[in-house]
Amino acid sequence: MQLFYSSHREGDYFYLDAEEARHMYKVLRKEVGDFIQIMDGQGGRFTCSIEQISKTKCVLKIEEIHPLDSHRGGHIHIGLAPTKNNARTEWFLEKATELGLGKCSFFSSQHSERIKIRLDRLEKIVLSASKQSYNLYLPVLEELQPLKKLLEEAKDFKGNKYIAYCGEEFSKQPLKSLYKGALQPTMILIGPEGDFTPSEVELAQEYDFQPITLGTSRLRTETAALIAVHSIHLLDS
Repeated sequence: MQLFYSSHREGDYFYLDAEEARHMYKVLRKEVGDFIQIMDGQGGRFTCSIEQISKTKCVLKIEEIHPLDSHRGGHIHIGLAPTKNNARTEWFLEKATELGLGKCSFFSSQHSERIKIRLDRLEKIVLSASKQSYNLYLPVLEELQPLKKLLEEAKDFKGNKYIAYCGEEFSKQPLKSLYKGALQPTMILIGPEGDFTPSEVELAQEYDFQPITLGTSRLRTETAALIAVHSIHLLDS
């Protein structure tokens, strides 16, 4: 059964936004009385019946509430310097969403090649990937901000905090050696193609980020980010 998304719930009813309602009405030709599956983006899945439908509005009554998916609880948080080629960032978000990415915070650093992103487009990509993969936790995307500000916001983050780094100036351990327990909140910073500078790594360490390595190969930004998500996904299994 096809999966739809709605964050607008009132009691026993969900309401679809105009775009989802139009697709259901005009393309799928759904009618009153038909049953569909709804995800709320927070791990919830619901079987609903259509009570009202038009090209601009759809009202759904909850008929069954399914158990939460506790294994993919959105505990993986990636801090990412967006790639110069937008398609590479989009590719990462699509694949990482399928694996259970919980949040992606974009940042700019000294070697960054991109200082603007289209968050609305990226949000559509993760929504589509969530529905396609039945990953019921819709990743949260945060606007691009300076690395220093992101570190300050992460000061009170309760969980594992890592920074992936290719240089040799700091002692590093493999991610799998440091990861503390399955399904633990984990934040990993992935730098731009030119990597973090040593001063940026030092700054991150002041905020309790531990330097890690993701292997012996020098990876593209989007590849490193996906390997980080996939590694946590495997260690959680």
